[in-house]
Amino acid sequence: MFVRKKITKNNPNAYVQLVESYRKDGKMHQKIIKHIGSASTKDQLEQVSDLANKIKELYLSGADDKIIEAYRAQEISKIHSTKSLFLNCKPIKKISIGMADIYGTVFDDMQLNTIIKSRSNYSNILKDLVVGKIACLGSKKKICEQLEQKFDKHYNLNSIYRTMDKISDEEINIIQNKICEYNKSLLGGILKVLFYDATTIYFESFKDDELKKLGYSKDLKFSQPQLVFTLLLTDDGLPLAYQLFPGNTYEGNTLIAAINFWKKAYPEQKITLIADSGMLNDLNINYLESEGFNYIVCARLKSLKKQLKEQILECKEHTNEEFFYNIHMKHRRLIISYRENRAIKDRHDREKTIEKLQNKLKKSSSPSSLINNYGYKKYITVSNDSDIELNQEKIIESEKWDGLHGIITNITDQSAEEIYGYYRNLWQIEDAFRINKTDLKIRPIFHWTPNRIKSHIAISYIAYCCYKAVEFKINSMSDEKLSHRVIREILEEIQVAIYEDKYNKEKFCMPIPHPFQPKAEKIYKYFGLTLNNEPHRYIV
Repeated sequence: MFVRKKITKNNPNAYVQLVESYRKDGKMHQKIIKHIGSASTKDQLEQVSDLANKIKELYLSGADDKIIEAYRAQEISKIHSTKSLFLNCKPIKKISIGMADIYGTVFDDMQLNTIIKSRSNYSNILKDLVVGKIACLGSKKKICEQLEQKFDKHYNLNSIYRTMDKISDEEINIIQNKICEYNKSLLGGILKVLFYDATTIYFESFKDDELKKLGYSKDLKFSQPQLVFTLLLTDDGLPLAYQLFPGNTYEGNTLIAAINFWKKAYPEQKITLIADSGMLNDLNINYLESEGFNYIVCARLKSLKKQLKEQILECKEHTNEEFFYNIHMKHRRLIISYRENRAIKDRHDREKTIEKLQNKLKKSSSPSSLINNYGYKKYITVSNDSDIELNQEKIIESEKWDGLHGIITNITDQSAEEIYGYYRNLWQIEDAFRINKTDLKIRPIFHWTPNRIKSHIAISYIAYCCYKAVEFKINSMSDEKLSHRVIREILEEIQVAIYEDKYNKEKFCMPIPHPFQPKAEKIYKYFGLTLNNEPHRYIV
């Protein structure tokens, strides 16, 4: 192995290479081991040649090629000035690096880069697919195209699908466990409160199977099959687990499965489960109590026994102020809350609904459609002649409950205000469903085989987990609170222009803008990364 200095007629620069000689068919040939760098002056040529000799010694000592390349890139950047680095270069493209750097780092920190056991590139494809899911809304084909355009990641669609096929039930369980452990570590291992809820995700299809079923659609896509998707979150909005059920599953029937999953995975954890009224039935509550769980569940006040309803309304009649009211029911507490702001909203929502209903009654040629709408159904009456009209008694009855809300709990050693403080954070899970459906476009689902469907949900779940972990970590370390959308916008602006040397085809990066904004540099610092503001070589 020796150092070779190469000069061509059409290029003013000299090139330094490490070369090895070998004999083939009785003739001597030379093979380039590594291109070290170029030099435009005599002084630079000496420095690059010295660097070449040092790298030669590293090779002879058996050093790893990645370490050698990192050392070469670092030292050659010191030798070259910005002017000489780009002297013979032409711009070829602009790429985004912020999202890949930050979300990719969290993906690695979650140890998801070891999920797929294969010698192929599937783990890298999975990571890029997750970053692409966050950055590029759309189908897998669209994400594949955007990965190439925005991130200089070149995959064909078949490689994406092959990667998805590698994610079986076993891999999905590992993914959930690793993400749960990572998010628990962000919270210092302390979990006190978990939020649970279910939603529906529809398919761009009209054929059902064991997973795709017609059912009550929260997206109002009643003619299309769906699946039921449940989430378990911390009170900071960090996801801990999810489950899938056939689309015709009643959401209340999913709770026991979620509890069994959590008990099996983390039997030592003592937590309080918080859920909405869809999970409220005697079977679920009895099961939670038998398994030793604390719970806070929304109560359907209008479905309570007549005596309890009269007791609640009587309490409201005697005061116009905000209040909490406790009703003890064996081992449980029914806590009633009244707030004036809530009463104003309830009244506004009802008046708006009635106004819409009146307009529809005037125009509708098919009044039966109004009967099937729950928002309208509670304010109308159907006569013997099948005429539909407003029911004033129902409206007056509805007014009595303005501003009232109830929860049922088995917690006895905390005040009503504290318990309601926990419950009010239930918005976190509604926000999680909104992000998955709107920001990450988890639906509609275009896949039709069970494995691809599960794989699609798993990839979307990883993307959401990375999304929320980045937000949580930044806001726990920064004085200024940033929403996930603002963070995404900042990362999206971290770009570099790629230049290519016209002679040796080496590629270089020029940061855009130069320098990067301070918020971007802080974000990189929070994740133990350095945002390179200087022109540098581009290493894929």
